[in-house]
This record gives sequence, structure tokens and C-alpha cells, in this order.
Amino acid sequence: MWISCDVDNSGCNKTAIPYIAGDKHTRIKPQLLSMKKLFSAGYTNGGVSFALLLLRVTFGVLLITHGWMKLQGFSEMSGQFPDPIGLGSKVALSLTIFAEVFCAGFVALGLFTRLATIPVIICMLVIVFHIHGADVLAKKESGIMYLVVFLSLLITGPGKYSVDGLIGKK
Repeated sequence: MWISCDVDNSGCNKTAIPYIAGDKHTRIKPQLLSMKKLFSAGYTNGGVSFALLLLRVTFGVLLITHGWMKLQGFSEMSGQFPDPIGLGSKVALSLTIFAEVFCAGFVALGLFTRLATIPVIICMLVIVFHIHGADVLAKKESGIMYLVVFLSLLITGPGKYSVDGLIGKK
């Protein structure tokens, strides 16, 4: 039955607002449903998984581009690369490339996601707090963004739109 009622329920008449018998609230027009959803705190698992997919792929690919430049310039950079943990410049550069290329690639695919975020998080912690620790925020801003995103992915996991999600279904 299609009815509408005034706010105080004093007058009801037949209109184009759907009402389901037994439902405490009348439904509102479809245009208003989308507006209501914009201001809602509710979420769907599919929506969260899609958002995680966007985060994984976007930040994974962006981080790969940083590491790829280091990989291509390995011989030139290996002598001058910062060595904040005392393992030598070549080892520090190799570990950074491992985190920024290989681990970021795994995260983008959603493969071994939680495990793959750990080297990236360690790398970003070193960059933000040691390499750029005394610098202004603008110098460490991208490192902070990567750190927050990969920490969030460690906590949430990859979502259902991932290789891990496909493996988990079987």
C-alpha cells in the first residue's frame, strides 16, 4: 500500500511513498535514500572490500615506482644511500628495494598482504622518524601517508577482492 503521513500522523493520504505493513517507518523517495546514505555511518562488506582494493592497488603501485627508481639506479645509489641501522649502504638499499618493490607488489595483488606490509611499515618508520626525523612535515609527509595506509592494511587485511580473499574461499 502506498501512503504518506504528516510528521505528527494527523493526516494520511495515498501518495507515491512506499510503506511496508508492519514497518515502523515509512520509506522515503529513492532520491532521498541516496542522500540519506551519504550521511549514514553504515557500511557494507562489499564497499569496505572495494575501498581496501583501491588503497592496496593505488598505494602499492605508487610505492613500487619509488622502489623501481632505486632498483634501476642501484649501482649509483649503493655507495651514498643512507645506512640508518648500520648494515651498510648496499644492504640498506637492498632492504628498501625489497620493501618498496616486492612487498608493495604483493600488497597491490593482495597476496600475503599482512606479512608483506611489515617490511614496508618498518621502512616507512625509518624514513619518517630517522631519515627525515628532524625535517619539516613536507619532507616526511609522503612517508607518513604510506605508513598510515600500510598500517591500516596490516590491521584490516586485504579484503575479499584479493588473491588472499580468493585463496581463503577454497
